[in-house]
Amino acid sequence: MDARHVFAYDQGQLVAYARIYEHAGVVSFGRITTDSCYRGTGLGKQLMNHVMAILKVHYSAATIEIDAQTHAQKFYEKFGLIAEGQPYIDLGAEVIKMHAPARKLVLA
Repeated sequence: MDARHVFAYDQGQLVAYARIYEHAGVVSFGRITTDSCYRGTGLGKQLMNHVMAILKVHYSAATIEIDAQTHAQKFYEKFGLIAEGQPYIDLGAEVIKMHAPARKLVLA
């Protein structure tokens, strides 16, 4: 699996992370996380803008597919991802499939 990692640091401490990867012809991102002390500061949005920019530049011909936790669905919709199908349970969390052509992703 080919992966790109996006990190955000504050004074040398890791405070946010995301992973972009391609596997079996599918491009996705995941493991989006922000330190709880930084939630509500806009850092998650900044991180996602970096992820979207990388996807648009390096995977412009691909369709991006993710399994999003349903509580984050509206957040991902702001970046152009579209929900598909019905939510389901994966590893104890309710998730929904989302997708979008990389060229149609937007910075929020």
